[in-house]
Amino acid sequence: MKFLLFGLGSISFRHYTNLRALRPDAEIVTADPDSFSGADYTDPFQALAEHPDAAGAILASPTGFHVEQIEALAKAGVPFLVEKPPCQVGETHRLERLLPKLDGLPCAVGFNYRYHPALQELGHRNMIYLAREDLLARYGENVLEVTGSHMISIALWKLGRVLECNLQHDGRHLWGTSRHDSGLWLTPTCIYDAFIDRGPREARVIQDGLFYELPPEPRMYFAELRDWLSWLDGGPRDPRLATLQDGLDVMQVLEQAERV
Repeated sequence: MKFLLFGLGSISFRHYTNLRALRPDAEIVTADPDSFSGADYTDPFQALAEHPDAAGAILASPTGFHVEQIEALAKAGVPFLVEKPPCQVGETHRLERLLPKLDGLPCAVGFNYRYHPALQELGHRNMIYLAREDLLARYGENVLEVTGSHMISIALWKLGRVLECNLQHDGRHLWGTSRHDSGLWLTPTCIYDAFIDRGPREARVIQDGLFYELPPEPRMYFAELRDWLSWLDGGPRDPRLATLQDGLDVMQVLEQAERV
């Protein structure tokens, strides 16, 4: 079995290590534009062109490259796991046009916090999501994609589709609320308060007066990749594994956030 891995940064290395553990006999073809990275290719499209028989691809490249790479994989019929977010805010129309071309392919998005052990007990009830981490030097004023995408993913997964949202941001701070269709008589609300320009790191969900702390958990990445490979092999999709449609839903909510 052969896999393509686009990008060779820290998250790519984590995927490489986990993939090697889960599929020790697999051939892993790497691509990264940095000629000093040690990748097999500097051009991911050349890697795809020369390895069209790949069983799947992992996209761990910068977000700005995702849609173009997804377009190429859709044309080649190669399923993939794309790191979150699947596209930039403002690109959802491009991603939406690609969904029909990927119908039936096991394509997933890396919203790995859906695997965090602390979140498994959350119910269809009001919750508060708080996050603080100094990521400004690494990502710039991009709180929507860096932190907001994880938060909205959890809210959609646990509370249902968004009925109404009132989100605001200034690039560094995201705040506001979303109301959800839980599928029950409840219409739960999620309250958000996230900063990416201050530490120390803090991430927690509050529900029913209980605090669910979200420290870094390496097992999330391993379990997510394991379940994508199982889906790729023809098994059922674990409900924690986010689909490309789930990723599109997240980005469409974020696009409603007002910049102030």
